[in-house]
Amino acid sequence: MLFVQAHLTAFIAAVSDRLALAHRRAQAGQGLVEYALIIAAVAIAAIVVLGLLSGQINKTFSSISSSLPNLAPTPTP
Repeated sequence: MLFVQAHLTAFIAAVSDRLALAHRRAQAGQGLVEYALIIAAVAIAAIVVLGLLSGQINKTFSSISSSLPNLAPTPTP
């Protein structure tokens, strides 16, 4: 009887360890998925904002470039 009880206890401990390991792995995978979703949401928001502001950004860079002096190098004698 003690032999069966010892094996049963060892079996239950092994199953318990495997279940705990599977639970930890599932939690780690869930965290990675959450981070990936956050990164995707930030990327989509950045694309939308840049799309909405592209005309204004283009005008700003055009006015800056037109106000800069001609920066061609002067030849040295």
